[in-house]
Amino acid sequence: MFAADDVMSENLHMDREATRPVWRYISDDEQQEVQRLVAFARRQLVSAGYRFEGYRFPFAMHHAYYREKVRIAGRKAKHSDISSLLMAWAGEGDFPSRYAWQAICGSLLHANKGALPELPEGVSEGIRKVDGGKAFDEWLEKRSV
Repeated sequence: MFAADDVMSENLHMDREATRPVWRYISDDEQQEVQRLVAFARRQLVSAGYRFEGYRFPFAMHHAYYREKVRIAGRKAKHSDISSLLMAWAGEGDFPSRYAWQAICGSLLHANKGALPELPEGVSEGIRKVDGGKAFDEWLEKRSV
């Protein structure tokens, strides 16, 4: 279906400034929408036979996937670095949708070694909203040094 490595074939190297913490107020409505989308995706995926380890889906899995791709000031990115990058990217559009679907997409890429498997239609539709992770990957590439 999609392969993130189509865009990011090498590690992305960023300077420290590129990942300074992004402090953005997330409204209650935005938080509820993110939670609703994540719960929807989890239900759909579990119904299709996918299993996830506790709290790791989707954010910890997303960050683990991108930690392998992004280098900051010569070192592997921290989860907090990836969190800041995701927050900044998602804030450039429909925040709840971009934030949730990119996290879900990254978690699936992490679980499937860089490729997206066959997905239930509702999840597939959400993943298409973030271009199978390519939109975030391209945004990261524009910030690499």
